[in-house]
Amino acid sequence: MISPDLKKSLLKLGLEKTDVVMIHGDAIVSTQLKLKNSRDNFLNSYLDMLIDFFCPKGTLIIPSFTYNMTTNKIFDKYKTPSKIGMFSEAFRKKKNVIRSNHPIFSVCSIGKHSKQITSYDLSDCFGKNSFFDIFTKLNGKIICMGCPLEAITYFHYIEQKYKVHYRYNKIFSCTYREKFKKKKIQISYYVRDLNKNASLDLKFLRPKIKNLIKVSNFGRFEFTSIESKKLLKKSKTLLKQYPDIFVGEKHAI
Repeated sequence: MISPDLKKSLLKLGLEKTDVVMIHGDAIVSTQLKLKNSRDNFLNSYLDMLIDFFCPKGTLIIPSFTYNMTTNKIFDKYKTPSKIGMFSEAFRKKKNVIRSNHPIFSVCSIGKHSKQITSYDLSDCFGKNSFFDIFTKLNGKIICMGCPLEAITYFHYIEQKYKVHYRYNKIFSCTYREKFKKKKIQISYYVRDLNKNASLDLKFLRPKIKNLIKVSNFGRFEFTSIESKKLLKKSKTLLKQYPDIFVGEKHAI
């Protein structure tokens, strides 16, 4: 059963049990739970509560990126650990959670659309029929729990869709395991140009999308929520006017 405080925080974000949500989270947030039994595992209890809230009517997605961009490392969706933190890795190990087979940007999911969400085109990280494209078509909501907006990988999908000047497509040869067989694949990844200031820095963007962002607090941490389709539409307009607004350039004000 979900704690009243956590449920209140989720509802304040405008979330519903039928939503498709992708969560970027920090494991430390789970310590804000008030558990009756101090021996309980805070992180596992926290994840169980999130699963209970969104499933089975909704869909919960948590990134499990590994960035396996060479043929030397074989990606195995059942065994390869996530490289983006304890929150992601603990969710990956949860019962009934399924994972996509993308060597670079895999995601884990449970709930109504989990099979559709994890069965996307592997050949382009952010292109047509990629996870991010399917997520958008399902009008997914992006949630940050105790982490900044810069944690949102979806911005790279927007950057590729609208062809920002500071990134370009690069092909990587990757290997993954499927049904006990090794498979090699060429994957297009919209990487940043190292000769340009291309790291996400959203200090100028956030004020311009504040009407799209819903905010709540859970203990001492901030939660934020934003709908993917609304963010995509607004970003198209902003990038035309401010081409560098995602990377914090001063002239993007």
